[in-house]
Amino acid sequence: MAVKEESSQTQHFVEEINFDEIVELEVVGKGSFGVVRKAKWREKYVAVKHIESEAEKKAFTIEVRQLSRVDHPNIVKLYGACTQNPVCLVMEYAEGGSLYNGR
Repeated sequence: MAVKEESSQTQHFVEEINFDEIVELEVVGKGSFGVVRKAKWREKYVAVKHIESEAEKKAFTIEVRQLSRVDHPNIVKLYGACTQNPVCLVMEYAEGGSLYNGR
């Protein structure tokens, strides 16, 4: 199953990921949006962004749409999303922590 996003000119598909396939490891970030955890999915490390607040759940579709359109080596990839509880985004894991840590 895929999460389908449509715009006036293009369609974007993001893989629907079964949360049972994910092995969560440590917390790598927290914020008003929720929690980001390092995890293992299909033999690779990923970042799992849990969508907890009602505001984030409303913005979830927009974020999926935006991230599914991006394919650039300097921007983390969106691998897919879990749309059932827990609602989360599964993204490429970038070593090194937050961009704010580098300053």
